[in-house]
Amino acid sequence: MVLSTGRSCLIPVSIYYRRPIEERVVHALGKAWHVEHFVCAKCERPFFGTRHYEKKGLAYCETHYHQLFGNICFVCNNVVTGDVFSAFNKSWCVGHFACSICDRKMSHKTKFFEFDLKPVCRVCHEKFPGELKKRLKKYHEEVSKRQIMSNS
Repeated sequence: MVLSTGRSCLIPVSIYYRRPIEERVVHALGKAWHVEHFVCAKCERPFFGTRHYEKKGLAYCETHYHQLFGNICFVCNNVVTGDVFSAFNKSWCVGHFACSICDRKMSHKTKFFEFDLKPVCRVCHEKFPGELKKRLKKYHEEVSKRQIMSNS
């Protein structure tokens, strides 16, 4: 919203107070804001000129944007920059993707298995009792069938 002064000058109007903004103005999300009112939709902290991210008409700080819509490493809880490993609806930094039992680092070429929604390397998986491996295999086959049927 803007007020016309009758000259060629337009004054932005606060979306909060519906009054002219006479101090510093932030233009974002198609609106004019007092600097202290332009805040993260999640934590409500003002940006004060720092970077913000927009999604579905809302502004987010970097941390909350990545928590809600991006990749946060399951191990270190930091934003994953660069390459990311994704499995079991989780993300890992390249250096943190490891077997949850022996902590052996794994790459995108490493064969791994899921146990308790965590990655397990082939060596550790082979050490599981036979009965446990059978149950896990049966469970994963059933989950795969349900996913195929729900996608049909």
